[in-house]
Amino acid sequence: MTGTGLEDYFSAGFYFKGAPFCTPTHGCTARSLLLARASAYRFHTDDPIAFEESLDFTLDHGLHNTMAADCTMVAYWYQREPHDAYPPLPPADQRGLAFPWKNLVQVMLCVGIPLVVVAGVLGMVFVWLWR
Repeated sequence: MTGTGLEDYFSAGFYFKGAPFCTPTHGCTARSLLLARASAYRFHTDDPIAFEESLDFTLDHGLHNTMAADCTMVAYWYQREPHDAYPPLPPADQRGLAFPWKNLVQVMLCVGIPLVVVAGVLGMVFVWLWR
């Protein structure tokens, strides 16, 4: 998905505004603006993605695709038996979420700049009123 936000893929623009919400095909079950985290899902029941051997799925994230993201996805497929053995999963403690340090910059830009602008406007109004 090139040229759109990550949340647009989940049919939830403006960083999952209105979350949490759930529909049969997509939804956002949790959102934290403070941590810049969201939990979302999308099922391709009406628009399946066909593949034969492998699937490479990439999404843009952030302005000009510059923000770090920790995404985990699962794909279900139908397969004939028998098949080769799958490699083992890493230990559970190595599969946890990382704290989004890089996304703190995004939070500050999204929250900090509007607060500075509002404070500046209120400051100018205060100065003008007290002349």
